[in-house]
Amino acid sequence: MQNNKTSWGKVAPWYNKLVGSTGHYYHEKVIFPNLKKIYQPKNNDKVVDVGCGQGVYGRLLPSGVEYTGIDLSKELIGEAKKLDRTKSHSYFVADVTRAIPVASYSYDLAISILALQNMKDAAAAIKEMARAVKVGGKIILVLNHPAFRIPRQSSWGIDEKNKLEYRRINRYLSPLEIPINA
Repeated sequence: MQNNKTSWGKVAPWYNKLVGSTGHYYHEKVIFPNLKKIYQPKNNDKVVDVGCGQGVYGRLLPSGVEYTGIDLSKELIGEAKKLDRTKSHSYFVADVTRAIPVASYSYDLAISILALQNMKDAAAAIKEMARAVKVGGKIILVLNHPAFRIPRQSSWGIDEKNKLEYRRINRYLSPLEIPINA
């Protein structure tokens, strides 16, 4: 039995409140409008969401789409199941950097939204996504640029003399493990 301990479990209530039912500001104003430009789901499409969190993307899809959300945090998957009662949607707790419980070459889309940067082995997760997608299917990765979200290693500053606001980055592109705290 694999150990599914993750720091996201401890912050699931906070994260669920932050994301809400339709996503936080970044989801609503940046991510989802741009996703609609590159992928328009059709009835009977199959979508697997790697690192789905509390399933916000699944709740935006039409009910005719077969959606599978996978995340390491049992607490976030629990929230996803409570929030999404769509019969064609399912959620599983699994480590997406290992063999995920989905059939090979069976999905029209494999997507990961703001999750890969929290995984130790993102390459393994991407390999699993590639295994899950049909020939001619799509893989969509949504990432923060590393300069804009390094917990406790980035901050905003103001240069009063030159009237400039700037982003200070420590440890840019340096290996670093930081647990998620709220």
